[in-house]
Amino acid sequence: MNYYPDVFFDFSEGVDISEEKIRNWLMEVKEELEANNKERDFTYIKSGNTVVIGFKEDDQYEFVVCKDYKEHKLTERELEKIYF
Repeated sequence: MNYYPDVFFDFSEGVDISEEKIRNWLMEVKEELEANNKERDFTYIKSGNTVVIGFKEDDQYEFVVCKDYKEHKLTERELEKIYF
């Protein structure tokens, strides 16, 4: 079995998120990064088939929009045993 993609949950069948909603999320993520200053260097919003992620490093911001994504959560113990 291939760990990826076999055990990853596939969000491609999730509710489609509109471009307008994504633009709103991008603004929310931007505002969250600005408000937290140095407390957090990333934040995200996800629902349906979409995740919006924002990163802040020094004076630069990076935004990632992923539709139809896959994800899998692991504990630290599981992570030690994994080989993708």
